Amino acid sequence: MFCFCNSKAVIAAINEESKPPLNDIPIGLSVFNLLIIACCNNSRKQLDAFSNLVHDNCNGIVDEHSYINLMGKWYPNIQLNAVQPPLTVGPFTNMYASFEQTETLSFPFVYADEALSQAAQKKNIGLFLCGFGGDFTISHNGEDVVYELLKRGDFKQATSYFFSLKKQFQLSIFQSIVAFILSYSSIRHLHSFYQKHFKKKTKLPLTDKLLHAIELKGRFGTSKTSSTKENVMKMINSGTIGSILFDSQVKISSHFALECSSPILDKNISEFFLDVPEEQFYLDNKRRSLMRRAMAGIVPQEIQMRESKGPFSPDFLIRVKLQTAYMKDVLNNIELYKGKKYIDQTLLSNYLNKIELSSDEMKIENTANPRQAVWAIKLIFFVKWLEEKGYKM
Repeated sequence: MFCFCNSKAVIAAINEESKPPLNDIPIGLSVFNLLIIACCNNSRKQLDAFSNLVHDNCNGIVDEHSYINLMGKWYPNIQLNAVQPPLTVGPFTNMYASFEQTETLSFPFVYADEALSQAAQKKNIGLFLCGFGGDFTISHNGEDVVYELLKRGDFKQATSYFFSLKKQFQLSIFQSIVAFILSYSSIRHLHSFYQKHFKKKTKLPLTDKLLHAIELKGRFGTSKTSSTKENVMKMINSGTIGSILFDSQVKISSHFALECSSPILDKNISEFFLDVPEEQFYLDNKRRSLMRRAMAGIVPQEIQMRESKGPFSPDFLIRVKLQTAYMKDVLNNIELYKGKKYIDQTLLSNYLNKIELSSDEMKIENTANPRQAVWAIKLIFFVKWLEEKGYKM
């Protein structure tokens, strides 16, 4: 019942976004979750799908070509458009132009969204549907199921899920308790207290003063509270989700004369998500179980059950490494920039050294997150851009 309602809720949101007078406007989609469901709209003869693919020279990274070909066989009405920016394009390409487009500190993957929007513009797309928000709601991975079952007093089922998750992620008993129980409880705040008062260096390559300001503003206020659902409510009520979407996809799309929308953030979908029991997201020991079951018969099984979903820009680390020399040069000359007061220079230097030697973005995230290194360097130039606009920093 829940997976059936899930499908119907998303189909309704898609149809609502594309109803007349938009019905005759060419529609483009950027994420397969939306693409899949939109194919159920039999009134539309053709849909254009746009996907970020890794560059041909990026060996060892899971590519989307095979999945795209499978979808093409299932749905001949889909016009597939592979978007592959050259490897020389990265997070610092046309940096000032992205500041002008978004009027904010553009996020590390901005080059990928620009490439998608540019490709859609060339196909005369009018409405561009993105999949932002799925991980927060109906595509939730279900890893908080143990904590939620314990809260409900269902100790037997909680124990079963606990050992299933422990086995899946190959963690010790202690690591599993921390990851699947304590990290969702109020005890998590003790970790924040420890980081603030006993750790000599911050996790992010930014000064403590700036981190405190960011925390107060709530711009990146996505840390877990007592549950994933409460955290989502916090993000919705604070405007964090809408702010991220507006500062990125919406502004970039409008620069290319596209209207951008995220049907996954539909009010009815969010309300449905809040009513779904947590175990529905992790049934049969499968992460994102609700969405997987909802897609049965709608997509090939290879896509329905795939476990290889990667980052929005799969070759991001490779692109960052190609621009590491540039970042080090900025850091070596940081005295020239007023933005230096916001940067933890020692920690950033350590990050860059580790990034140069790394070959796996997921493994390096906890010690030298490439995205945070990019944020720090871009912040320096964002401050300079604001000064040129007449703001006092």
